[in-house]
Amino acid sequence: MELLKSIILGVVQGLTEFLPVSSDGHLAVFEWLLNMHMPGVTFEVMLHGGTLMAMIIYFFRDIKELTVAGLTGRDRNKKKLLWYIIAANIPTGIIGLFLDNLLENNTAFKSLLFVGLMFLVTGLIVWTGGRRIHKEGRELSFFSVIVLGIVQGIAALPGISRSGITISTGMILGQTQKEAARFSFLLAVPAIAGAFFLKLKDIGTLPGSASGIVLGFIFSLITGLFALKLLFKIVGSGKFKAFSYYCFAAGIITLALHMLRS
Repeated sequence: MELLKSIILGVVQGLTEFLPVSSDGHLAVFEWLLNMHMPGVTFEVMLHGGTLMAMIIYFFRDIKELTVAGLTGRDRNKKKLLWYIIAANIPTGIIGLFLDNLLENNTAFKSLLFVGLMFLVTGLIVWTGGRRIHKEGRELSFFSVIVLGIVQGIAALPGISRSGITISTGMILGQTQKEAARFSFLLAVPAIAGAFFLKLKDIGTLPGSASGIVLGFIFSLITGLFALKLLFKIVGSGKFKAFSYYCFAAGIITLALHMLRS
């Protein structure tokens, strides 16, 4: 049974980390529905390690090109993109650390009520993603990437989707769906990697067999790759807004569960 729980949590993490539906929000709901609790920091870290590995595999070519551009300076456009990613992650890190401390000391932020409300906020953000304040195809500015870094930091709140809020904000600022999605995930690589390595200091041991850790990692990796491919297929078809309806439904169901629980 414990191994089955590890698989379920790995699948939920992998599918919802990249789709604009909030992985933390879904994990909170599934933990309550199935009467499961994240079995220690070690397991949580390995779940995020699986999705981080999925990102590195999927965007390996982009990461390699940006790294080479940063070291050699040969491709000015890619070097500029690299500096934008670094600059954006400064406000992300500051906000993320603040919210992380806040979330650790206040369980109300992980309640079904709060998660349900944040699902609805995510749905509203994704739904408004097509309402641009700049003409589509506008080149990213330094101001734009700082705004994207700020909203990425806010996504530390359970129920707020990181990909949902950053892709939608990118579209509002003038990027096409494909451009916004690609930049969103390149922006996420250092953010997710940083959060992963920060959590390593708290790593301990998982009660019972280590098989649960391995299964959680494997299933979050595999389903994470599937979710990335699915997302970019949907983005390519121009139907990103459809995720807003899922988030609205998830929010309503979660709030209903909260009322039943009360």
